[in-house]
Amino acid sequence: MIPLYVDGEAVGTIWVISHDENRRFDAEDLRVMTNLGNFAGAAYKTLLSPGTTIKAHQDTTRLNELSTRLMATSDLLSILCEILDGIIELQSADFGDVQLYDEATGTLNIVAHRGLDRTFPDYFTTADVNDSSAFGLALHSGTRVIIEDVNTDPDFVPHRSFAASAGFRAVQATPLLNRTSGKLLGIISIHFRQPHRSSADELRLSDVYARHAADVITSRLAEDASRESEALLSAILNQVPGGVGMIDREGQFVLRSGLLSSLWDDTIPSRDSGTVRRWRGFDANGESLSLS
Repeated sequence: MIPLYVDGEAVGTIWVISHDENRRFDAEDLRVMTNLGNFAGAAYKTLLSPGTTIKAHQDTTRLNELSTRLMATSDLLSILCEILDGIIELQSADFGDVQLYDEATGTLNIVAHRGLDRTFPDYFTTADVNDSSAFGLALHSGTRVIIEDVNTDPDFVPHRSFAASAGFRAVQATPLLNRTSGKLLGIISIHFRQPHRSSADELRLSDVYARHAADVITSRLAEDASRESEALLSAILNQVPGGVGMIDREGQFVLRSGLLSSLWDDTIPSRDSGTVRRWRGFDANGESLSLS
């Protein structure tokens, strides 16, 4: 439960409830929910300003709709593009990109972009901690980098000519971090054709979008690692003479090799009502086990 304040005065609360009894909220959850509370408080404060109120409502609605769509798709690239589109629309940016971090090489690689011409991905194919671009600075610091005008920012001097040809004057790069380990997963960046300063509310809500992106990337990386481990284990088991299998509590094969690969279906005989009577089981002391 997060208190909702307006100019230091408590005006309500925000309740966040999980239906998963094993879910535990952590410090990162608190940070994101506090940001949402601050955003909601600012929106509430502007109730007398119809135009601003409508935009705040649209931004929140858009984020809620995005959360629903993310649960319905499993394609990482599609999800990252959705999140990038959301931040671009939220901040009225002109174009943007998503880069994933390659820990082996220490570089960032563009995997998705919107509104960029072909020269941009070619110029920023990879970036590392020694790069003075917004990407490189964010990679080095691990925090958001905002360059409100590339023509006045001293760190951006090496890239000014390219920025002029690509048509942008301002850039914002937000790191995507694993919420558990804090490791860098990637960076999401947006660009503006004119010098630009984002509002505090836009930055807070952009953090929520970035959190979505980081969680999705973390989940996909874990799934990939699990598949690779399973494939490696299968390859090892296939070298073992005879048959080796792993089953879950329901009697379903999780992994199997050798003779077991073709001997039975997905359920072990002792849990298959059609074949259970043809089998006998014994405990460690040699006593018969009931297979019913």
